[in-house]
Formats: sequence, C-alpha cells, structure tokens
Amino acid sequence: MRRGRIFVLIVAILLLILVVLFLFARILGGGGSESLPGAGSAIHAIEAAGYSNVRITGIDMFSCTEGDIFQYTFSARNANNVPVRGSVCGGGLAAWTIKVK
Repeated sequence: MRRGRIFVLIVAILLLILVVLFLFARILGGGGSESLPGAGSAIHAIEAAGYSNVRITGIDMFSCTEGDIFQYTFSARNANNVPVRGSVCGGGLAAWTIKVK
C-alpha cells in the first residue's frame, strides 16, 4: 500500500512540474502571454488605470498576497507615454492590484 502512495505522489509532482514548464514556455517562447489564465482580465485592469501598450511579461510570485490567484509582471506606457514596469495581482474574487516599480 505504501508503494501506491509514493507512486501517486511522484506522478502528482511530475504533473505539477509539467504545468509550470508549460506556463514558462508560453511566456518565454513568445506564444502570447495574453493566453495565460486571467491575463486578459489583468490587461483590462491595467488599461483601465490609464496605461497603454500593456504586455504581460511573466509570472510574479513575490509581489502579491496569498489571496491573489493570478500574479503577473507587465510592461506598459503611462499617461505621459513613459515606459513602466510593474506587477498586477488579483483575479477570482480579489480586485486587481497594480504595483508600478
């Protein structure tokens, strides 16, 4: 019985690794980060805050809180057409929080 549990644990870990690799491949491979879960909604929230040319550039696991489902980094232009970078966190029941660096 113990071998069965270990096998299930190994399979679960391998599936988790595959999902993470897939997400990174989508971002780094130029496959369109907008196709990431929640990215479209995050882009709309950033645009509604007055930014333009918004592009999701990666996943941000350090600038957000535990309650945030989606955690992304982005690049955009502010109202003065100056390039900015930042983080956008939220999704689900949480409102989007935009942090410009």
